[in-house]
Amino acid sequence: NTAIQSGMHEKLVPFYFFETPQRDILHDDHLLTSEDWTSSIRLKRLFSGINKKNIVVMIYSDAGALKNNYDPDRVSRTLAFIDQLHHLAAYIVWVNPAPENRWPGTNAEPISLGIPMYETERSAVVTAISVLKGKAPVST
Repeated sequence: NTAIQSGMHEKLVPFYFFETPQRDILHDDHLLTSEDWTSSIRLKRLFSGINKKNIVVMIYSDAGALKNNYDPDRVSRTLAFIDQLHHLAAYIVWVNPAPENRWPGTNAEPISLGIPMYETERSAVVTAISVLKGKAPVST
């Protein structure tokens, strides 16, 4: 909401998923939903007609770390989604509200190996935004 309200990101469109994006096997794609959960869109369609270099994705989720959850099936489905994102978007980051010391032994640990994952503390979010702008991560 802050990004939209700033007026600097007029084309920003938030989409949602619960646990993992639904897999659309027929179209070899993933589905994301609208904020009010009334409609879905396939990922490829969402990004169609947009140059890959102009697509950045920020995922905000605890990846099971807040509930100390490890589910190998969920990890596998999430990594498949991230793999598809890597083909469609220039830069992708994951912002995790759970502190990094809670990631080991949860879904967050293996997922963080497939995507840059950052805590929600200020300097980490600044680094995540820097990565989305195509700049190398800054040491903290």
